[in-house]
Amino acid sequence: MKLLITSLLAFFCCTASYSQTKSSVFTHLDIIDKQVIPQDTAIRKGVLDNGLTYYVRKSDANAKHVNFNLLAKGGSVIEEDNELGIAHFVEHLVFKGTKHFPGHGVQDFFRRNGIPFGHDSNANTGFTYVRYVLNSIDASNEQLLDSCLLLMRDFAGNATIADADVESERSVIVEEWRTRKADVNEQIISNGIYNNSVYSKRNPIGNLDIIRNCTPSLVRNFYKKWYQPQNLAIVVVGDICPDKMVEKIRSMFGSMKRGSNVVADAPSIPDSDTPYIIIDKVNAETMCNLGVFVRLPVVSADEVNTIGGQRTFALHDKIKDILKKKFDAIANKRTDVFSPDVIKMNAEGISRINLMGVGTSSVADDWLKAFELICKRLELTRRKGFVDKDWKVDWNHASPKYNDDSTAIDFDADTTFSSKPDYSYNHSLIDNIAKTFLGNGVNVSYKTNSMVNSHIQNTITSEQLNNEFNRIYSGKNMTVLLMFPGSTKALPTEKDVLAVMNRVKGMSDDELSDVDETAAKKFDTLPVDSLDINPVPGTVKKIKVRNDSITDVYLSNGVKVVLMERKMQDIDLRIYFHRPSGYSVLNDDEISYNSLLGKCMRYYTFEGRRTTWMVDAFDDRMDYEDRYNDSTHIDGRLKAMYATLTSTEVDTVTFNEEIKKLQMSALQRSNKNYEALMKVNNLPSVDMRRLLPPTMEDMARYNDIERFGNIIKDYKSNYNGSLIVISGKFDTDSIMPAIMPAILKYVASLPSKSQPVKRMVWDADHYKTTNTTIVEKIERNIPISRTCMYYTWEKGFKYSSSVHAHNQVLNSVLRTLILDKIRIEHGDVYTLSCSVEDKQIPVNSMCCSISFVCAPDKREKVVKDVEAIVNDMAYGDLITQPLIDSYIKEREQKAINYKDNDYSIINDYIKRELGEIVEKYGDTSYIKKVTPASLKAHLKRLLKKGNLHIGYLTTE
Repeated sequence: MKLLITSLLAFFCCTASYSQTKSSVFTHLDIIDKQVIPQDTAIRKGVLDNGLTYYVRKSDANAKHVNFNLLAKGGSVIEEDNELGIAHFVEHLVFKGTKHFPGHGVQDFFRRNGIPFGHDSNANTGFTYVRYVLNSIDASNEQLLDSCLLLMRDFAGNATIADADVESERSVIVEEWRTRKADVNEQIISNGIYNNSVYSKRNPIGNLDIIRNCTPSLVRNFYKKWYQPQNLAIVVVGDICPDKMVEKIRSMFGSMKRGSNVVADAPSIPDSDTPYIIIDKVNAETMCNLGVFVRLPVVSADEVNTIGGQRTFALHDKIKDILKKKFDAIANKRTDVFSPDVIKMNAEGISRINLMGVGTSSVADDWLKAFELICKRLELTRRKGFVDKDWKVDWNHASPKYNDDSTAIDFDADTTFSSKPDYSYNHSLIDNIAKTFLGNGVNVSYKTNSMVNSHIQNTITSEQLNNEFNRIYSGKNMTVLLMFPGSTKALPTEKDVLAVMNRVKGMSDDELSDVDETAAKKFDTLPVDSLDINPVPGTVKKIKVRNDSITDVYLSNGVKVVLMERKMQDIDLRIYFHRPSGYSVLNDDEISYNSLLGKCMRYYTFEGRRTTWMVDAFDDRMDYEDRYNDSTHIDGRLKAMYATLTSTEVDTVTFNEEIKKLQMSALQRSNKNYEALMKVNNLPSVDMRRLLPPTMEDMARYNDIERFGNIIKDYKSNYNGSLIVISGKFDTDSIMPAIMPAILKYVASLPSKSQPVKRMVWDADHYKTTNTTIVEKIERNIPISRTCMYYTWEKGFKYSSSVHAHNQVLNSVLRTLILDKIRIEHGDVYTLSCSVEDKQIPVNSMCCSISFVCAPDKREKVVKDVEAIVNDMAYGDLITQPLIDSYIKEREQKAINYKDNDYSIINDYIKRELGEIVEKYGDTSYIKKVTPASLKAHLKRLLKKGNLHIGYLTTE
C-alpha cells in the first residue's frame, strides 16, 4: 500500500486540471439525480454456490490482451491485535509458492511467459482489501490464460506458506517499511485523518515486532480463516469469450469449500467536530509546509449508483479545481507563500475514504501569514460562495437525450455518444468492479458513463457547488498539519493555531477581501485564421522522390519537408516538426530557463485545435493530427505552426509563475538532504552545474524578463536543419500543387542562419573516467541508507542497434538475478531498481544503474553482493538462455501495441532522417540475436572499459 503520509505530502507539488461547461438548469433536476444508473450488461457477474463472486467482461480497449484480478475482502482492518501486518504478510507469501506452482514456481511461471514481476504481476494490501493483479496477458495463448486462472485459484486458497518462506520474507517486509517510512510521525497524522478509529490502529504495513516474531502458524491460520470463497472475487477483463471464461471460472473455483468466516462491511469513521492539529518538525527541511485536510462526506452504497451520487463526486472535483485557481492567483501576487495546491485523493487505492487537502509552503518565519491565508480563503469562499466566472467556460458537453417530461435520461434511445473506450479503459473498468465488490462502486458501460458525465457537467450550478463546499468545510473531520524545518527553535502551540482560525472566523468581509484575488490574465490562444500573416516566401532548392510513398522537398532556408503517403489507422493527417537542438543550446547561466521555453509563449489554434511546442534537452518538436487532409487544413496547420515558431512575445504572467517555481527550487536546494540526493543522483557526471536548480543568488539574474525575451528571440532565430513530416491519406502528385504555396509561405520563410542548428555537448553530458565513491550524510528519523551504483561506459562505446539490443536484454537479466539473489534469497532489500540505458545523443554512452534502500549496516554487504552478481554474469554461468527467452516473451507480448502503429512508424522515420539509429520496439528479431555468450562479452567490455561509481545516502 502507498503509505498515507506519502500521499499527504505529495500535494505540495502535485497538480491537476479539469474542464467545465455552461450550465443548463432542468426543472426536474432533483428527480433525475435520483435516477438509478443502468448497470453494464456486458459484465457477466455471478456468485458460485460456495459464495465466490466473479465478474467477466469482454473489452476491446486493449486488443489481444487480458487482465486478471483476485480480490479478497478484509485487509488490515480485520486483524486482531496480535496480527498487525499479517494481511500484508500473507500477500507477500502467496508469491513464494502454491500447490500448482511450488517453491519458486510462481516467479518461474512469470519468467517463462514474459510477465514482468512488479509491473504486470503485482499485489497490494489496503485497509479493507487485498488485491492480486495480472495484466496484459496474451489473449491468443489459451494455455497461458488457463495457467493464469489456475494461479489465481492457487492464490485464493492453495498458497503453501512454508516455514522457511515466512522466515526469509520477514526482512523483506522490514525493508519495505524502511523504504516507505516518511520522516514524520505517521501515527499522529493517521489519528487525525481517521479520528482515532480502527483505521488509525491498522496500518497495512503492520507492527514490526509482530512481523519479526510471529509464528508461521499464525500467518497460515490467518490465510485459512479469511481466504475463503465467500470473501473473494475473481475479475477477468479483456479480449475473451465471456461464456467460455465463466465456465472455466466455475470449473476452477467451484470446488473450493465455503467457509464460515464472513468479512463484515468496512467500519465507518466517527465524525469529529473539532479540528485535529498536528505541529511537528522535519529534519533537514528548509521550508514550512502547511495543510488543511478534510475527510470528504461518504457517498453511501445505495447513493453511489445514482446520478446524484456521481454528481457529488463531480462537485468535489470541481471544487478542488476552483480552489486551486484561487490559491494560484493569491500566490502569484504574494512573496510569502510558495507552491499552493489543492488535491482530492483516495486514502488507499479503492476504498471509500476520500480526502481533500489545501496546502502551501513558506519560510518558517512566515508560517502565520501563510496559514492565515489558507483560512481566510476558505472562510471567504464559505461566506461568498462561487460565482459563474469561477468555473464556467464557453463550450458545452453534448447533452444526452431525456424522456418526454425530462425526468430521466433515456439511456436506451441515445445514439449520440461513442461506445468505443480508450486504451486505458480496462484498468478503470476493473477498478470500478473492485469498488463495487467492496460496496462503493458502480459498473456502467463506457457509453453510459459518458452520458452521465455529460449530463452532470451540463447541469452543475453555483448553488450546488456552494452547498457542497459548505458541507465539506463545515468544521467537521478536519486535520491541520504544520511541518516546520528541523532547525526551528520555537514551534507554535495548538492554542496559537486555533487562535488564527478563530480570528479569521471573526473577520469582516472587508478584512477577508485581500485574498479575493483574480487570476492575472495570461495570453489568449488566438485563432490563426484571424491573423494576417504575410512572410516573404522562400524557394524550393530540390525535390527528391524516394519511392511511391515518400517525397522530400528541400527548402532555401535549410528546412526539409517530407511528404509521406500513408493510410493511417485512426486519423487522416499528421504533421510533425522536429528541430535537433533543444535547450542544449542554452548557456550554463541560462540553463534554468529550459522549463520556461515552451510555456511563456503565445499559442495559436486552427479550427479550435491548439498548437503545442515541446522543448526537450536535445529536440524541439510540434505534433498535429487532423481528420482532414485537404490543402485547406494543411495550409491552416502550417500557418499555426509558423505563428507559434516565430512569435517572440513573452507572457508576463506565466513568466512570473515559472520564476516563482524556480525560487522554490532554489530554496529547496539549500536543504541538506536534497543537496546530498542530487550529488548521488548525478554522481557519474563530470559537471553538475547544468543539472542543478539555480541558487538564491542566481535568482536575481533569472528574474529578468527582458533577458529572457532576448534569449527567446535568439532561440527562435534559426530553423535551418529542421524537419517537417506531412503524413496522410493523400496522393502526393495531386496534392503537391495545392499545398506547395503554403509550404513556401509558412515553412520556407521560417527564420534561419547560414549554419544549421545542432545539439550542443557540455561537460554535464560526459561521464567521469575514474571510479568514484561518495558518502553523503542525511538526516532522517529512522536508520536508512539509499545506495546508487552506476556502471558507466563512454570512451570507446559505440551505439548500434545490436548494442542497444544487448543492453535491453542485460537490463532484464540483471534485474531478475538481483531480485533472486538479494531480495528473494536474502531479504536485504525491498525496493531494488535496475536500469540499463544507452544513448547516442549528445554523445555515445551507456549507464547501468542499480539502486536500493536498506539498513545502513548492510549497505556495503549489498554492494559487494551486487558486484559479485555482475562479475559472475560476465565471467561465470549466471546468464542463461531461459533468462534471455523470458525477456523475448515479454517483448513479444508488448510488440502488438507497436506493430504498424502510425506514431511509432513516423517517429522512427524522423529519427533516421535526423541521423539517429532506430530501434523498432514492435520488432523482436534483433533481440533474438542476443545469446548468453554475446551478452557475457558485452558485459565484459563494460567492466573492462567503463567505470563504477557508488554513492551512499545514509543516516549513519
